[in-house]
Amino acid sequence: MKYKITVFTPTYNRLNLLKRLYQSLLAQTEKAFEWIIIDDESTDGTDNWIDTVISNSPFPIKYEKQKHGGKHRAINKGVVISDCEYFFIVDSDDWLPDNAIEIVLSWIGELGDSKKIAAVAGICINPNNQTIGGVGKLENNKYVEVNNLKRYCNHLMGDKAEVYKTDLLRKFPFPEYEDEYFVTERLIWDRIADAGYTIRWYNTPIYIAEYQAGGLSNSGANQTEGHLNNYNGYLEFIKQSIKIMDPLEAVSYFREYNKVACLKKKSLRVRANEIGLNTAYYCYYLCLKMPIYYIGRIILKIRLRLQEMNMLL
Repeated sequence: MKYKITVFTPTYNRLNLLKRLYQSLLAQTEKAFEWIIIDDESTDGTDNWIDTVISNSPFPIKYEKQKHGGKHRAINKGVVISDCEYFFIVDSDDWLPDNAIEIVLSWIGELGDSKKIAAVAGICINPNNQTIGGVGKLENNKYVEVNNLKRYCNHLMGDKAEVYKTDLLRKFPFPEYEDEYFVTERLIWDRIADAGYTIRWYNTPIYIAEYQAGGLSNSGANQTEGHLNNYNGYLEFIKQSIKIMDPLEAVSYFREYNKVACLKKKSLRVRANEIGLNTAYYCYYLCLKMPIYYIGRIILKIRLRLQEMNMLL
């Protein structure tokens, strides 16, 4: 294994943005990585451009096409063809700071032979150098080590830049349902966490994110319309979430599921059966847990507002 890290990029008609990402990879202070690109049937000349750069690139490039299948299928394909120990997903509309790979390699070097650490992770920043989401409560001023299910208890909100062990992603593939083209990545990140694996989270930026109007973050794929169109994958996520998430967080996902299932005209009994609950327990969620969840949110907003007012006094 010559290289330690696979930089993995799924793409679809993003040639100009892909060129920007490539320039950031060329600028890396450490080039001990390979770049895998899975192309979801682009029609903008991506394949021709790859042909022009692949032979002169200072790092190996693997380029494959897939019939329109979505990001989750691309990840499944990418981990199969990866020759590296770690897998760094970098979307085509984003790019890396010049020292990102060097930083990640230093973190990996500190892991030793730890079997229960699934990934190392840094923070994402936007093009204006502003942190996206929250920053973690660090241990020894260096990192915090918790699993993906506990990240929010440690202020690790929002998108983060995780670099997972490739073997684990092979062990926990994304489900692929016919005629469905989106599965939330959290399904697998939480599944890995539930299996007992942690992540070392650092407060160092290693990823620059620029959300595009047509990108997954803004496309609605992870909202009601997307859930309706990718129902089986969504259902798998909800069933898992109710079993393994913090109860309060699970209720928030249950609320959205109930809305989606009602739009699909599912009966109460069917809704309960689909997510592995009996009808009585489903009603308990619906009539008691959801109202408590809403009351809790209102109380939290009031507390935050009072804190803001006290700070102004």
